[in-house]
Amino acid sequence: MQLLPLDPVALVIATVIADLIVAGGWVVMLVAAVVWLRKRQATLLAQLPPDAVEEPEGLIRWALYVVSFIFWPAALAIGAYFLGRPQTVRAGVVCSYLFLAYVSVSVVVAIAIVTVGAALAPRWLG
Repeated sequence: MQLLPLDPVALVIATVIADLIVAGGWVVMLVAAVVWLRKRQATLLAQLPPDAVEEPEGLIRWALYVVSFIFWPAALAIGAYFLGRPQTVRAGVVCSYLFLAYVSVSVVVAIAIVTVGAALAPRWLG
């Protein structure tokens, strides 16, 4: 016995509106994070002469990028650590971008799952 009538069109419309709100909020946060990262990088690099930038060694740097790509908490931690020093700010920005990309994919997948669930809900609920 249903307590309220189930209107599949209203459910899909409400879901799309909620999806747009979530996606819009994420895009605003993403733009703010990228702007902040670029300003942070410019500020820290301005403190150093051009030849003083010390990035992690080639293989170590790529290993950190791979770990950041696979495991998002590592991307967040490595990015935050490297953003604290002018010598490693470029690696920190790359790891932070990998973190933002990872979470962006998660947001898109979550929106897709919710939308498909709302579209198929009338079949599931009877």
